[in-house]
Amino acid sequence: MAPYRSVKEPLIFGTTTKNFMHWKKTMINYLNILEIWNVVENGYTPKFTTIATDSTTDIKIETPESKQNKKENDLATNAIYNLVSESVASLFGCASSAKEMWDALVNRYEGNTQIKRTKITGLEAKFETFKVEDGESIEDMYNRLMHIQNEFTELGEPLSNNKIVGKLLRVMLMRDRWSGLVSALEAIQGTHDSFTPDDLYAHFRSFEEKLRQSGYLKQSSKSKTVTFLAPQTLVSQMINL
Repeated sequence: MAPYRSVKEPLIFGTTTKNFMHWKKTMINYLNILEIWNVVENGYTPKFTTIATDSTTDIKIETPESKQNKKENDLATNAIYNLVSESVASLFGCASSAKEMWDALVNRYEGNTQIKRTKITGLEAKFETFKVEDGESIEDMYNRLMHIQNEFTELGEPLSNNKIVGKLLRVMLMRDRWSGLVSALEAIQGTHDSFTPDDLYAHFRSFEEKLRQSGYLKQSSKSKTVTFLAPQTLVSQMINL
């Protein structure tokens, strides 16, 4: 087992971070590195073996494997206690295992199936209405879309690449003077199945940079605010790269 202090600890949930989804992900990674996530996920139940004696009463002793699981459970319990705030720790009540503590956190901050479905419904609406903001750069737009994708994944409902690609093509098709590039890319690739989201992002970023170099992209006083004025000739140059 790795030493407890061999890796950097996650932020303290409830104090230095209030984003449970992010904390949960970093915490699982941390416990995996320490090789104790298994006992958090599956729980610890003592197991005993019986040894016969000369007396009428046999002796029960904990098995070596069970003792090892107990050590891991104690370590995991200590880690969870130390990495949540005092107010959050009040959720644990009489919990005696790391799994019970973990389940209490997940139930409170992720909710039951109904609450998860409500969150997913909200994300679906957010995804469907997603569009490029006025003057927004390709990088900022893509980062916003990936943030939505991460939220779906954290709720156990990741979006398919095809769905993300379709959304990217639709929102860029609505951009002034970008329809030519989108149509050209679709024609070259044949179907959406040929793309990954990162492929499209690379094409759009490359085109955005070409616009900037050619003087067709105007930068405002705000460093990340841009205006696209792409002529069809640039589209032709772009697809022939």
